[in-house]
Amino acid sequence: AEVEVILNYGVTKNVYSVNGDTTRSTSTDADGKKTAVSVFAGETVVYKITATNDTGSTIEISGANITDFLPSGAFDENSIYISDTPDGPWDTVTVTTDETGNKIGTLKSDLTLAAGTSTTLYLKATVLSTLKVSEETTYTNEAQLGGGNTTVIANDKADIIVSPPVVGNLTITKEV
Repeated sequence: AEVEVILNYGVTKNVYSVNGDTTRSTSTDADGKKTAVSVFAGETVVYKITATNDTGSTIEISGANITDFLPSGAFDENSIYISDTPDGPWDTVTVTTDETGNKIGTLKSDLTLAAGTSTTLYLKATVLSTLKVSEETTYTNEAQLGGGNTTVIANDKADIIVSPPVVGNLTITKEV
């Protein structure tokens, strides 16, 4: 008898909050997933990352990794944390830098997921307080699920749109 082996899996990534505000969003897709958010330098972004082994799979995922690619020059590499809940506790993510300057962090390694199950992680990162932009600039952040017995890398992206600082007018009046 022939046995058909089916492995359907995926990963989703969306913006969960900015500075604790879960309602802030710039762009959503048809399913309501927050795909982009506007931020300023120094703000903290929390991403929600979910890896899934669909119910149609006939085997478990084993030995896989969830990896995140933070864009070069956007985030403070000393402010990257991971948690199983959106409110922590937070564990530090060790990051490496690829040849283009992107920061790469392995969020979960040697992952096992039975058919029909998923796991959710929250990634917290602070936009560099020294980041200077003169116009809105988009930085794309990508999560990947791969390795182990997965045959292709599943990925999903979410953007931050960094806005230039707000310029205001200051008027000082002095009476003598």
